[in-house]
Amino acid sequence: MIDRLVTIMKGDEDIEVTIEFPALWQMTDREKAELRRMEAETDRIYLQEGVLLPEEVAIKRFSDGDFTIDISSRAELAQIERSNDVE
Repeated sequence: MIDRLVTIMKGDEDIEVTIEFPALWQMTDREKAELRRMEAETDRIYLQEGVLLPEEVAIKRFSDGDFTIDISSRAELAQIERSNDVE
């Protein structure tokens, strides 16, 4: 409905209009910290039970988002450690 209204206002129906609305709600810093704590506890359980490897947790948790680390160096380190374990 809004797209149609904007198109009519512009006077050309062939023009493509994209309308983006800002988020109505955002997590507070406290909520973000609590979420990270719960994720860390979940990761710890998965690691203790052998469900995930440390490298998998690192890639999943730190490859995007607000908090990042250098995943490529961790991946290289893990690969070196695995090759040393084989020898």
